[in-house]
Amino acid sequence: MWSDVHPGNALTVAVLRLDPDKTNSTTWLLQALTAVDTAYLAACLVIQPLKIAHEVYGVLARSFPVIERYVWPLASTAQTATVWVVLLVTGDRYVAVCRPFQARWRSVERTRLAVIVVVLLAIVYNVPQWFEREVVWETDSCTGLRDVSKIKKVSYQRCNSRRNHPHPVA
Repeated sequence: MWSDVHPGNALTVAVLRLDPDKTNSTTWLLQALTAVDTAYLAACLVIQPLKIAHEVYGVLARSFPVIERYVWPLASTAQTATVWVVLLVTGDRYVAVCRPFQARWRSVERTRLAVIVVVLLAIVYNVPQWFEREVVWETDSCTGLRDVSKIKKVSYQRCNSRRNHPHPVA
């Protein structure tokens, strides 16, 4: 799978696996970055060509809205995780260069925990994406068959009970 999505990421993993120092937090962070980046690239490899085919050429009219509803949140989650892991790499490099005697902050165990927390936070942060798109199905009056008419971005409005109530509550 690695080489199918992006040869650069496959090469990065191969080189980092050859590193003899398995206790290096930077190596582990770069491998984690490669993993989440590959997930993002794989999701983009699915969604972007399909989106162009749907919008420009009008193909996939029935299936694209359904595919988009599920792949788009995955791509957003992977993108968020990629950006946040880059921030972890930045923090790791800062500690390594500017605070070299505080090595306890750079253990592999702490790094793994930080990556797990970042990925979980990226998932939680993108949970609303799973609920903001809705596929609208319409029944054709001539054939009686159900067809996708569009994908609708669901909007949520905050309801103020005093404003919407016909008789204001005192």
